[in-house]
Amino acid sequence: MTDSIQSLKNEFGSRLLITAHHYQRSEIVALADIIGDSYKMAVEAGRSRAEYIVVCGVRFMAESAAILAKEKQKILLPDISAGCPMADMIDLDTAEEILKTVRDLTGKPVVPVTYMNSWADLKALTGEEGGSICTSGNARKIIAHYLAEGKPVLFMPDFNLGMNTANELGLKGDEIRTIRKNGTLTDKGNPTEAKIFLFDGYCRVHKVFTPADIAAAREAIPGVRVLVHPECTPETVSLADAAGSTEAMFREIRDAPDGAIFAIGTEARFIDRMIDKYPTKKITHLRMSFCQNMNRIDLNNLLTTLKAIKRHEQSGEKLEYITVSPEERLYAASALNAMVRITEAP
Repeated sequence: MTDSIQSLKNEFGSRLLITAHHYQRSEIVALADIIGDSYKMAVEAGRSRAEYIVVCGVRFMAESAAILAKEKQKILLPDISAGCPMADMIDLDTAEEILKTVRDLTGKPVVPVTYMNSWADLKALTGEEGGSICTSGNARKIIAHYLAEGKPVLFMPDFNLGMNTANELGLKGDEIRTIRKNGTLTDKGNPTEAKIFLFDGYCRVHKVFTPADIAAAREAIPGVRVLVHPECTPETVSLADAAGSTEAMFREIRDAPDGAIFAIGTEARFIDRMIDKYPTKKITHLRMSFCQNMNRIDLNNLLTTLKAIKRHEQSGEKLEYITVSPEERLYAASALNAMVRITEAP
């Protein structure tokens, strides 16, 4: 199957782009033209001139590529069932109600900042309301941007990333409030003092890492450097040596000298790939934790997708690809472009 995929890649040439998230199977990553986190995948897909962009990840990543795609570009996801439980934790109606609630409570122009791990309609609401998308790699810069303008932020849907970012920015006490799905605040205090409102969602993959895991790693492996993802709980992040996006972890591991020792708290396939890629460095799992949705993309459905593109070109057979409504695309693109503009600003 690998040979067949490579043959079709050669046949399509520059008209085909395959992007893969760091959490994909190693055999998929080996075939990808772009490998990265959700930010890199979205930005590179938006800059590409390829006619067909195959996203090896989960559906919100393919939607983001479709939002930024040029006219006539087609975005394909090898398995349409590759979803995201975190993105499912908040729907458009809930987000609209919560945004109205926090604006009414504060009397201020609260701005939505929405994590990339969200569906297109939530991204569209974010853009329509003057906000920005963010990733784990740029959340701090984007939230700081709006706070500097005197605008409180509604952060959705990942509580842990929001809280860890708020801690990085030095926010404390009543400046941080947590909001439930029903729109009620979980803590007491004056909401007009709040600078960030955190929706109470989470990532199943990263929530499992605990302070006890870090303590066990330090006891078992002298000199270990512990890296975790900022979707981990604040208690876990506070005990790690560093918390960063998958791309940031990848760069640190890549640039570390031979003999460096790491225990990593993120999706297991990424860690396995780092172990294989850098045998001169000692890399271990903080704990085994898999994303089953990322696992849905395999050689079989990637090959099936490329064959479908070929049949489409040869016989006009209908091609199933990711679409976003024009109105959603307009506003969601505004939110994604705001992310790029703020992130890449000096």
